[in-house]
Amino acid sequence: MRTDSVNLSSLAINTAREAILQSFGEEYHKARQYHTSTKGAQEAHEAIRPTYITTEVAGTTAEQKRLYDLIRKRTLACQMADATIENTRIEITTDRSPYAFVATGEVVLFDGFMRAYVQTSDDEETENTKALPRMEENTPMQTQMIQARQSFTKAPMRFTEASLVKRMEELGIGRPSTYATTIETIQQRNYVQKGDVQGKKRSVDTLILQNGQIAAELQSETYGQDSQKLLPTDLGQITNDFLVQHFPEILNYDFTAKEEEQFDRVAEGKADWVKTVDTFYKAFHPAIERVPKGKMDARLLGNDPKTGEPVYAKVSKLGPCIQIGTAEGDKPRFASLQPNQSLFTITLEDALQLFEKQPKAALMQIDGKDVTAGTGRFGPYIRYDGQFFSIPKGKTAESLTEADIRELMAKKAEQQKPIHVWGDVQVLQGRYGPYIKDPSGNYRIPKGTDLEALTEDECIRLITKQKGRSKK
Repeated sequence: MRTDSVNLSSLAINTAREAILQSFGEEYHKARQYHTSTKGAQEAHEAIRPTYITTEVAGTTAEQKRLYDLIRKRTLACQMADATIENTRIEITTDRSPYAFVATGEVVLFDGFMRAYVQTSDDEETENTKALPRMEENTPMQTQMIQARQSFTKAPMRFTEASLVKRMEELGIGRPSTYATTIETIQQRNYVQKGDVQGKKRSVDTLILQNGQIAAELQSETYGQDSQKLLPTDLGQITNDFLVQHFPEILNYDFTAKEEEQFDRVAEGKADWVKTVDTFYKAFHPAIERVPKGKMDARLLGNDPKTGEPVYAKVSKLGPCIQIGTAEGDKPRFASLQPNQSLFTITLEDALQLFEKQPKAALMQIDGKDVTAGTGRFGPYIRYDGQFFSIPKGKTAESLTEADIRELMAKKAEQQKPIHVWGDVQVLQGRYGPYIKDPSGNYRIPKGTDLEALTEDECIRLITKQKGRSKK
């Protein structure tokens, strides 16, 4: 079931009430009925909730059990009373100085819905608040230790999938039914990658006042560490810069939100769709015409000291790479960047080392034949018995086992196996999709064609039709 609804049925509200009264008591219950305010949300179904809320554990795997636990706790919490929290600011003053020490935090007076679970948040911009003890005004304080610690400005936090959805909702971009597809697409196209960032160490100056003495210490801290965030790739940054440079009117939040609003007016019959599209096209088409033709610029790192040829950092069809030479001269050489390298920061020395690191000797032997590895314009590959096999993403040539290589060979053999054979006419699977091959050449098969049901007569008709087009 797919739903954007936050509405609960009366049955669900009543069963939740019974569970709350039994587990926590009358003071923790507060019946609520929610309605979404998100534009375009589909509320044809009830909100996602447990079928039987009295069931505390459900699912067969650990992941399923955690998901059910989250759904159950959130369902209970939405029918519980508010928590009462006292925001506290404590000022500690002294007669010896006009300045005061300040501590801010909160004191939980009544835990309310927090009793059901520990509330978590995907909003990294919210500061971590600290719980403070209950205190009385004019309470005497004894100084045990005062610490002054150097602080640094923190960079904005990267988005998680959840916080990105929240931000898109705030900006009025997209619809609840499109958020998952949007996030999936930018990952599939390698504009962003979901992953972790290793933190770096830095020194922090610290002054400590204790027992009337001031001591200076040099401490260290880890900064920049991130976990399970959407990290922009080189391809994503270059694509974004290109679009912002050439389509500034379109690549802004206001434009997207206004178009969404206009589409709503079309759906409601308040605007004409032809005029809407015409208005957009009259602004968009000139922008397309102004885009300079040709390939995106590569970053010149310098010259190869051995050959004198230029060395470029660029984006190829299969991702960021280093290129030595140009198409006008000898055949260029290519090397893929390592996962921890970037087009924007790689140096000439590091780039040249990528070519030196390419293994020249055989990785191993399979059935008495050498397996070698290298990097081409389509990325890293291994070579065996005169055939080339692309190395899957996330793996290196050195990490491949004999079983991995045999699996790559079997997959390629399966892909090269004809789908249909009728004498000289064959249906094959190619790099860019299925195609028809006969003695006169190769012919494209339209998208959406049922390959299993394809007949010889249909193939001949496609060949004849495409031959006629080429003559014209």
